[in-house]
Amino acid sequence: MVEDENMHSEIYIGPYQETLSKHISWNDLIRSYTINQVRFNNITLESMPENAFLTSDYQSLLSNRYFLNILHRRATICMISNQETNVLIDKAHQIIQLIDNDLEK
Repeated sequence: MVEDENMHSEIYIGPYQETLSKHISWNDLIRSYTINQVRFNNITLESMPENAFLTSDYQSLLSNRYFLNILHRRATICMISNQETNVLIDKAHQIIQLIDNDLEK
């Protein structure tokens, strides 16, 4: 599972953020976030100053095949990770059942 987290991190830090930065204003990206746990107190980013020169182009982003493939890749990794997790849970249940059966003997 750590490998999946590393893949998500690589995608997010690399091509995902780079592509977003080409189409979406940084203000728009962070305005909706509120950081509750910081060093000194609660900080809100809702009141970011406007920047008329940096506007967002969501239509261009959502029609960008590269960006859509990045999203699809992230979704695929999540699905695979989820399926692997379910297999591991089933295996763990099988092992627990074997242990229980041995203890009952």
